[in-house]
Amino acid sequence: MWAQVTEYVGASDCKHVGASDREHVGASDGATVSAGVCMFGLLDGEQGNCASWRRNWVHDMVLYFSENMPVPKVDPGVLHLEHELRRELSEALEMRLSPILARLNALEAHLVQSTEEDGLLASSRGSGRNTVPTHSNFDEAARPQAKALDMESVLLPPVRQESAPSQDPCERVHVGETVWNFVLVIGLLDCGTMDTLIAFALMIGNAMMQALFCIAIMSPEFRGTAFASQLAVAKKWRLGVGHDSTYMDSTPTSLVARVCGSDETLIVANSQATLVRDITAYLGFDNADGSSWFSPGALLSTLCILHWCLYIFEEIRSICSTMHAISNVPRDQKSEMRGGRLIRISYFRFLSYFLLTVIRSCIAAVLLYAGVLWLAGTTSIASLMVNSVALAAIMDIDEKIFAALMPRQIQVEMDGLQPFTATYSRRSSQVESMLLSAVTAGLLAWSFVFLIHPLSHDMRDVKGEYCGGNQDFVLKSNADVQLSVAIGTVPYGEGRGDLTLNNLAVHEMLQEVHENSFLKYTVLAQTLRDFDRWSRGTISDWGIAILHGCTQWEDSSFLVAVAVSLGYEPKSGYACNDFASDCLRPEARLLRMLCPKTCGCNDPNLPWFRVSTLGCPQPCLDDAKKASAKVPCKDTAVDSAWHQAWSSWPQIWLTQFNGNPKTRAGQERLAVLSNISRRARENGCSALSNLGLPKGVPFNGDSVCQGWNMLISSLANLCPETCECTKPEYALDPQRGCPRSCESLPRKKVILEDRSSHPEAGVRNPIGSSGGDSETE
Repeated sequence: MWAQVTEYVGASDCKHVGASDREHVGASDGATVSAGVCMFGLLDGEQGNCASWRRNWVHDMVLYFSENMPVPKVDPGVLHLEHELRRELSEALEMRLSPILARLNALEAHLVQSTEEDGLLASSRGSGRNTVPTHSNFDEAARPQAKALDMESVLLPPVRQESAPSQDPCERVHVGETVWNFVLVIGLLDCGTMDTLIAFALMIGNAMMQALFCIAIMSPEFRGTAFASQLAVAKKWRLGVGHDSTYMDSTPTSLVARVCGSDETLIVANSQATLVRDITAYLGFDNADGSSWFSPGALLSTLCILHWCLYIFEEIRSICSTMHAISNVPRDQKSEMRGGRLIRISYFRFLSYFLLTVIRSCIAAVLLYAGVLWLAGTTSIASLMVNSVALAAIMDIDEKIFAALMPRQIQVEMDGLQPFTATYSRRSSQVESMLLSAVTAGLLAWSFVFLIHPLSHDMRDVKGEYCGGNQDFVLKSNADVQLSVAIGTVPYGEGRGDLTLNNLAVHEMLQEVHENSFLKYTVLAQTLRDFDRWSRGTISDWGIAILHGCTQWEDSSFLVAVAVSLGYEPKSGYACNDFASDCLRPEARLLRMLCPKTCGCNDPNLPWFRVSTLGCPQPCLDDAKKASAKVPCKDTAVDSAWHQAWSSWPQIWLTQFNGNPKTRAGQERLAVLSNISRRARENGCSALSNLGLPKGVPFNGDSVCQGWNMLISSLANLCPETCECTKPEYALDPQRGCPRSCESLPRKKVILEDRSSHPEAGVRNPIGSSGGDSETE
């Protein structure tokens, strides 16, 4: 381009311009000069006019090249870069042409001075002819001064460039790539009727689609209920299902603890677990203490709202710029387009575009409000960015329709439209910037104070309802008794994990070789009836069905399951004697069923857990009843067996009723039970008459003689006299549990009493025969 300009400036044709070839150009002072002469020559008194003409000529050249350069199809994001490159190109042209203008002005001044000194003008006046400098005499006058000019140009003072008057910045607005702007060119493009109808239908359909999106987003069905309503749901779930024993796992852990611990193996309450997990991530809670000083969800929600505001404001600025640019186009009765530029616009077309712009602005405003509400109400961090992108896709529908469905010819025609220009003053730019900044700050403040912060507060309340208080217990209601039975559970993550019998049984059944080997943790049912019966049966039912007599399952493979239930390593090779010290543990039910003799189920002198509901088979209990016939019907002396029986009393009792010795209530209960055990060890059987049992103990009155089928058999075998087994009405009562040796005492006593009350009956027979003889005599 620079080469073309210099070639045009230095063209040889301009040297042959004469008076008849002058082009009259309007200068600032109204004078007329020749374009060719002003380029390389000079007329009298026209030095200033020529200098002004050259400046205007350079300025017009710059504008010509900058405005008539082909406008490429650029992305709006690159539009600013295009404007900067154009501005830099204009500045470069002016900078390169300025030295040429300065040298031309200096040459003109030097030639004028030299011509006057040589008397060229005087000689022409004296001869009476109006001589106009031609190419020959001008060249001859300029040639002697060439060498002097080379030296004097260095000494010439620099020419001061006059600054152009300041102008308001101009924005070039493109109208392509969106169906909203089709109304500007409808009927003006060289395209078919069908293409025009399709484009018009797409423009109407785009407006309807975005309006329907606005209606859908603002509807209560889409936005859903307020998050505060989850508080009532959390209360209802916590009181109804969360602590139900039905949903306790095998570790055992309550459903509440698993939900609040984000257990990934849940098959129920998944919606509650997801909500609690989202709240924990949103508020930055720690599962350990449930507190955090930083809320990542609130921060991310605010940033997403800011991003959405910026996206909408970009759309609004584009709408305003286009409307401002269109308002600068002259309006007339008819629209006219020439060379891809809209020269005039009709009043009807301008009004139609204005109405579409209002609709477009309303849609953007509604989407802005609905988007802020939606993003501020999103409780999942993972969904925040997805929702933000989904909202942005709604605003891009017009561009997607244009790119995908708009007829190809209309696309090409609209892409080739010349951009409109919109001029902004310094004041309007400042007002616009301040207004946008104020609206953005106001929206962020409003959304955080009235939407995000209340949501965070409601989340804390909901999390408190789901996970607050004691999580580690389950209960089951007894409708007949009208009471609920509760039991404590272990905290989430503190269970036995993979060592549970259920996990080991599943792993065992996964092996394909189990049919040819002995199962350690599983009883394989052959029918559905057996499966239901064995899975629901109690330990008493199993003892009756499996055992034939009081026998032990020595070296049974099920002893591995016994080891696991008692916390030992699951390995083969166990025998019943290996677990002799564990027989008095409450959870050793399977051990007492498989090894009844080792655990003393047939021993009448060992009452603890010698009941069928805790594993002792009924045949062994029957053997113990038979063996009680050899037990003296007297109170047992205080010996080692007595001490052993009562030493384990406090821990057995506390464990059986799920007492926790670490709590204050458990420590108080353990202290009472320890005092009872101490009195029993010191006083022997006499202490049974007044043990001082705590309230709620399921024994008959204040006595433990009859025992309890859930924990202990009758103590009458150890203390028959204290338990009044010597009385006939008690000795023969099977509920009293008196030893068989006491059953014969009432019979002997009755015989002796009869003999003492009728002494003659004892000698009647021997004397009767003789007496009869005497009477006969």
